[in-house]
Amino acid sequence: MDRTAAIIGSGRIGSGWAARFLLFGWHVRVFDADPGAQARLTQVIEAARTSLLGLYDTPLPPPGRLSQHGSIAEAVAGAVWVQESVPEDLSLKREVVREVQAHGPEAIVASAASDIPLEALREGAARPERVVIARAVAPVYLLPPVVLEARDAACGAQAEAVLRGIGMTPLQGEQTLGPEGTQIAAALGLAAEQGPATDARRDATLVGVLRALKAEGRGVGAAFAATDRARMPAPGAESAPLLTAARVVPADWADYNGHMTEARYLHAFGNATDRFMELIGVDAAYLASGGSFFTAETHIRHLGEMRIGAAFEIRTTCLAGAGKRMHLWHEMRCDGRLVATGEHMLIHVSLRTRRPAPPAAPVAANLARIAAAHARLARAEGVGRAIGDPR
Repeated sequence: MDRTAAIIGSGRIGSGWAARFLLFGWHVRVFDADPGAQARLTQVIEAARTSLLGLYDTPLPPPGRLSQHGSIAEAVAGAVWVQESVPEDLSLKREVVREVQAHGPEAIVASAASDIPLEALREGAARPERVVIARAVAPVYLLPPVVLEARDAACGAQAEAVLRGIGMTPLQGEQTLGPEGTQIAAALGLAAEQGPATDARRDATLVGVLRALKAEGRGVGAAFAATDRARMPAPGAESAPLLTAARVVPADWADYNGHMTEARYLHAFGNATDRFMELIGVDAAYLASGGSFFTAETHIRHLGEMRIGAAFEIRTTCLAGAGKRMHLWHEMRCDGRLVATGEHMLIHVSLRTRRPAPPAAPVAANLARIAAAHARLARAEGVGRAIGDPR
């Protein structure tokens, strides 16, 4: 599928759609006659870069291209999805639908209409079967629920695939988000805030709540977990340190110093250890069988700082993997800079006795194979270093 979307009307909702499509790798073409549209769009996209990327534990695709156009005809050229987000006026929306279909008859035309029935929007359309309602709630770039209404089964299936591909959770038309999404806002605790919150504060609050829901795989958080599973990066060849994490610093990982707080370094290295364990066969089934690794010792060095939105990756070397022991070395890099290292000693245990025990044969074999491959690598600077040793 050609990944080009057109946005007609870039107010609060339209700009949110533009940001979501863009950050999921789509090319986005925008038309809005308002002189202030460009500044508003830029502000929303920057807010989305800071917050949306931090909701995922895996990297999203490279961002698409953003372009602004002087007419609907120019904007919809080559688009497979046209998001209509003009003011809630039936005659205006019908006019937009007709003009869109005059220049892009194959595109899905998705309206953000909240009070206008789909049948009314379709009236007079050249291809009414390609007109749907896709009603989301602000900020669209963060909140995945979207009410989808379609009358044509094939078009509805295509629309659902597009929405899921940009991390959204389509709801059937009979379901509702409530007026202006107040039900969602109340469920997330935003309705209880006293006074107007800035967009940045609102987004930071949402990121924290959504990440908690994601960790449990519940509610709207399930959409983020599903995207992570689908986009888990390959670890690479065992002849080199394995890629065990690639993500950005979420908004709720920063502290009063304005950079990633020290507890989150351990969090990130712990996630990298979990990923390494999965690679050697310590998955959910293995844990259910009664085996796992417990951490016995950890040493983290902080060599640089990272701010909200910074992209980083972790690569892992297995220093030793024999008997009950697993000795790992993690290196965290941001823009090529080594910002932290983590050295961890883990012991395999029986979850029944809570005492050290040998790993199952397949896990032991996988661990030994990777350890042997990594033994050929040059020893990293800092391995075995104690606190206070000179750098």
